[in-house]
Amino acid sequence: MNNYKKILAGVLATSMVLSSSMVALADEGRTTGSGKVEGALSHDVFRVVLPTEESYSGAFDYVMDPLGLLLDTNNTKYEGYKFDNTSGGLLYFHNNTKAAASPFYTYTNESDKLTVQNKSTKAVNLTVKVTATSVDGIPMTTDDTFGAGGTADTDTSLYLALVGEDAAGTATTKPIDSTGMAFISVPLNPIQAATPGTDPDPYIIQWNPITDAYEYIPNPASNDTNATIDSYSFKLVGKCNPVAAAGATGPSREDWLEVLEPGLSPELEIVWTVENPFEVQISMTPAGLISLENCDGSLYQSLVLKDVEGEYPIGSNDGQWTTWEDEAKGTKEFQLSSSWMSFLSGKAVTATITLSDGSTSTCIVDIP
Repeated sequence: MNNYKKILAGVLATSMVLSSSMVALADEGRTTGSGKVEGALSHDVFRVVLPTEESYSGAFDYVMDPLGLLLDTNNTKYEGYKFDNTSGGLLYFHNNTKAAASPFYTYTNESDKLTVQNKSTKAVNLTVKVTATSVDGIPMTTDDTFGAGGTADTDTSLYLALVGEDAAGTATTKPIDSTGMAFISVPLNPIQAATPGTDPDPYIIQWNPITDAYEYIPNPASNDTNATIDSYSFKLVGKCNPVAAAGATGPSREDWLEVLEPGLSPELEIVWTVENPFEVQISMTPAGLISLENCDGSLYQSLVLKDVEGEYPIGSNDGQWTTWEDEAKGTKEFQLSSSWMSFLSGKAVTATITLSDGSTSTCIVDIP
């Protein structure tokens, strides 16, 4: 009997263990989890500070006075203004500032400068172009000395030049030539913290409950003192070829009187352009390599070159596509043929790409 109980106890114990194991195996759970994308926020920012209308309105109006009438009359015609002929150029731009301790606005042979700043997160290209209309008897010259160092200029000529200056103070002067045009094209670096890792980033991420979206916005803590902001300034300078002094070579008073009689002077147009670096972009080297960035191959429509003589559609027979990427942000490169380079030699050439969605991009380059 005792043995029976021991066996029974053993059987019961085994049964309990087995029963317990069976319960554990049945104690399972299952659920699901779903994920979501918190957002897709681009850090691409195109933000450029351009000159305001207040700064450029009238900035490039000028008075040409090759006969020196203003000086001879002590400027009695324009009261309240001072005409400074220190340059000896007898051409005056209105400067919208007063000299220290002076009640007078000043006219000098240099215009006020205008400045462009790049606050984008990518480099941009700035192109400044000035064109002058043609006036009979007033040719444009690229020599601001009018031949003082060699053969004297005897024409009733006019010197007008575009002068650019980068953030480091390096100046570039491009005179308007016989084609009536001058341009400067320069890259401007992207904005960044003056000391990365120490100074605040120029842009920060912010949640906008109104638009229900994240935004990449200017950092209120970032300013001109703790951020590196690339800039470029430009202005015009000018001179008239003066009436030749007795015994000297140059235009006579009678020469200028004849030219000035109609009262005409070259009209100027100054255009500054900065294109969005995150959209289609065209550039061209002096060696004729044309590069297209952010160019969707399926949207490519046309490539056109232009000089003072006309416009020229460029096809595959006019050179060679050395790179062609079809994706939306693809790169393409086209090398103009040697015959085209010979034809364009010595000219300022404008290249324009057009896409089928209406997007365009333009650049200008001097071909040596």
